[in-house]
This record gives sequence, C-alpha cells and structure tokens, in this order.
Amino acid sequence: MLDNNFAVSILSALFFANVFFVLRFFPFFKLRPIIKAAMAFALAIMCFSFKSSTGLSPLLFMGVGFSLSALGDLFLDLPSDKWFLPGLISFFLAHIAFIIFLWPHMLGFESFSPLNWAISIAIIIITLGFFLWLKPSLPKNLVLAVAGYSLIIALMGITSFNTKLTS
Repeated sequence: MLDNNFAVSILSALFFANVFFVLRFFPFFKLRPIIKAAMAFALAIMCFSFKSSTGLSPLLFMGVGFSLSALGDLFLDLPSDKWFLPGLISFFLAHIAFIIFLWPHMLGFESFSPLNWAISIAIIIITLGFFLWLKPSLPKNLVLAVAGYSLIIALMGITSFNTKLTS
C-alpha cells in the first residue's frame, strides 16, 4: 500500500526532474544545481521513510545511493571544472550503494533464463566496447579509474536487470 510520503516523494521527484529539464535550455543560475539535485534527494527521502521492525529502512542503501546521486548531480551542474571529480566519486559511490542493495535480491546464476544471460552478456559487451572505444582518448592516469567505473556500472546493470524484486 502506498502512503503519503511515497506519493509526495515520487511527485516531488517528477516535478523537479521536469523543472530541471526545462531549465537546461536557459542560462545557468545559482539555484539550478540544487533544483537538479532535488529529484534524487526526493527519492532518497522516500527510501529513508520506509521502516522495518528494526527501525531501519529496508531501502537504506537505495536511500544512500540516491543521496550520493543528488550530491553528484549538484557537483556536476556547478559551472567550475573543480567539481567534476567530486561529482564522479559521488556517482561511483552511489552505484556501489545500489549494488549493495540489489545483490541479495539478484537471481542466482543457476536461475538465469536465456533472457537473463542475454541481457547480462549484452551489458558486458556494451560496457567493454564503450571502454575500449574511450580508452585511446583517456589520459594514462585515468585508464584504471575509468575501467573501475565501467566495471561498477556494468555490475549495477547486471544486478538491476536480474533482480527477484517485483515491485
């Protein structure tokens, strides 16, 4: 059953996502990064609002992931390049939080259908292909970092497409 917190969080996230979509076409202004981050932050609040018998949210790591995504959105929308690396680190940690949440809910490999295998293999091929395409243009000191980031993105995709969660 959906409660008011859930509905308000989802509607807020949709509102801020649509507002930011429109704002992208206008000159930058100081509140824009906050508006961009508000969408993911609203989803984080939704995740944190769920409580289990222990008092902790069963969506704790999803909430952490959305909070870090909000921070990444904020950093990457700031006009200075000095916020680029903090933005990437925020998203990298967000992806790890999402994987931590999804991993226990992932199908065991023995339960993969041909479609599950096809999706997983496609994610690996696309990620590897993109990395190999990008690698020649990367500075040498970033190759390992981009490889790690690619691995985390692929792992998050595989865990999310092969979850047992239904709703």
